[in-house]
Amino acid sequence: MRIYLLLIVITLTFTSCKNEKKNNLTEKATTENVLYNGKHCFFSKIENNRLVLEATINKDSITGNYNYFPENGKESKGVFKGVLKGNVANTICEFTQDGKKINEELIFKITKEKASILGGEKEEKDGVWCFIDASKGVYMNDIPRRNCN
Repeated sequence: MRIYLLLIVITLTFTSCKNEKKNNLTEKATTENVLYNGKHCFFSKIENNRLVLEATINKDSITGNYNYFPENGKESKGVFKGVLKGNVANTICEFTQDGKKINEELIFKITKEKASILGGEKEEKDGVWCFIDASKGVYMNDIPRRNCN
């Protein structure tokens, strides 16, 4: 009887480990499908305000443009460069507004449906506006994915 119980425990352990591996592989494949190397485009228009994010992924590096065109106000155009960890991009973006250049930390996450920009309190450090504590930030400004044309 003990041998029979031991065989059941071993079988269950092996089966659960195998299922766990399968789930991890599925999650990894899903992330890789969403974050393939190449260009990713996102566009949002709420009333007459537009947000445009175009990112190019090459392994763990990411570059691109992040532009904001408000209905009433000054447009802000940015060029960013940084690293990608999982589906989160941590970049420095150089924005141009009214001929002035401003460097700012830009963190966003990419999913199958959208890109979301991290918002939070920032302070200037060595000429770059950085998050005081990014872990307290909130992802907002969801920008739906679109085809790159």
